[in-house]
Amino acid sequence: GFDSGQSTLLGALSGAMYEFYVEIEDGFARDWGFSPGDAEADILGATIFVLRNRIDFLRQTSAQVKFLSCEPLIGALPNLDLTNIDWVIVGGESGRKPRLMKPEWVLDIKAQCRENKVAFFFKQWGGTNKKKTGRLLKGKTYDEMPKLKHAPISRSNVIRAIAA
Repeated sequence: GFDSGQSTLLGALSGAMYEFYVEIEDGFARDWGFSPGDAEADILGATIFVLRNRIDFLRQTSAQVKFLSCEPLIGALPNLDLTNIDWVIVGGESGRKPRLMKPEWVLDIKAQCRENKVAFFFKQWGGTNKKKTGRLLKGKTYDEMPKLKHAPISRSNVIRAIAA
């Protein structure tokens, strides 16, 4: 009795809860430890399917930078609609039993970003030793940042806007 949106949300929440549970269990392991960054990435990764179904909502927000965080990338994401998206961040899963991220998945997202003039940031390959697997994609690092559409909010900018 669930519609597509409800099923997606329920599946993502279940996945996020499971991923968070695994991260907490890592905290009790002798050779591991809880990592807030990994917990955040796990939850974001589990909710990518919600994002994919709710990307139109993201486009309608007034956020200065609209971005997709595709981490951990655990599958191909062909045909992303990157209209009005400023930035895509891609990264692999890390931890004790990380799932594989295939280079062709990353390269496909990078190509989609190029085609749509969207900034592409490759964070890491992931794995059990993410420092060893590194950040190189085809021999290069990709640290692109989105262009800000408006001047950052600062006291001087606010005073200028009020005085105008």
